[in-house]
Amino acid sequence: MTQSIDLETDLVTPASEEERKAAWLAERKTCITGTEISAIFGLSPWMKPIDVWADKKGFREPIPETPQLRAGKRFERAILEEYSAINQIPLDFADHYQLIKVPGFPLLGATLDARWTIGDRRPVDAKNLRFKDDAWGDDGSSEFPDYYRMQLHVQAMACTTPAAELAPCFSGQDFYRYILPHDPEVDDLLKEEAERWWKKHIIDGVQPEPDGSESFTTYLKTRFKRNKLDLIEATDEAREIIDGLKLAKDELAQAEQKKALAEQNLKLLVGDHEGIAGLCTWKSNKDSEKTDYEAVTIKLRDRLESAIGMKDAFDLFQESKLDNTKTAPGARVLRLK
Repeated sequence: MTQSIDLETDLVTPASEEERKAAWLAERKTCITGTEISAIFGLSPWMKPIDVWADKKGFREPIPETPQLRAGKRFERAILEEYSAINQIPLDFADHYQLIKVPGFPLLGATLDARWTIGDRRPVDAKNLRFKDDAWGDDGSSEFPDYYRMQLHVQAMACTTPAAELAPCFSGQDFYRYILPHDPEVDDLLKEEAERWWKKHIIDGVQPEPDGSESFTTYLKTRFKRNKLDLIEATDEAREIIDGLKLAKDELAQAEQKKALAEQNLKLLVGDHEGIAGLCTWKSNKDSEKTDYEAVTIKLRDRLESAIGMKDAFDLFQESKLDNTKTAPGARVLRLK
């Protein structure tokens, strides 16, 4: 007997890429990921604790995809394929919208690039980098920057493998392999800090302290875009903060003046020359062109007035002005009395 099919309930439409991405982003808010763990330790060059906190709390605006991010994604597969060819290790490429939680500790999770097809199935993470500096050891070693080490520790924990590997490509042509062995003591350290941080900042809602970073400034601009309430009363704490800010401004002004004085003396010394051998140059950049669009508009208006009459030209310009005028919210400016 043939079984009937209900087209509305029995056939499930596969989720679109946008839906899968949205679900992945939502799940990331329920844990600390491998790329975020170094931030809460204060070790990441790109991300600060306030970034992680604002993302989990929904205060962080989506980060636009930069050329560097696009290049990283574009070359990731090629880097992994080269890693596979050089080391004769077949790889399974991972789903970029799949988050793997650490077994028994779902507060930590990782999104993988690839895993070994054979052997212990260890994760392999690809990086497209510009330069190899002193923080990187020899090919095949376990010496590489701590912010990447933490990411790989989380990946190894999530996959329960004895190691995780990093496959960076430097300068678009130099392929290296780094191996991070599993370390139970590091696992315990990461779990302890993740649990402490999550309890304090996410469950109890304590905002991370200001750290002077650009990340915190961006958070404040996003979180408090416009003033909505009246003035607050002056307190001793407020006066102390303002005194510190005034002092910092004075010190900065003095430093800027010293910098300007040094530059002036150096330019006097160089004079008409190209620079000082081995020390500095003072050369002109290439000439650039700048269009005076206000003058262009006036000339076009005059031509239109002659061609179609003053009133029609005025109406046309008013219509064009309205079509191309947008209102931008005024920035909040901090001014000291």
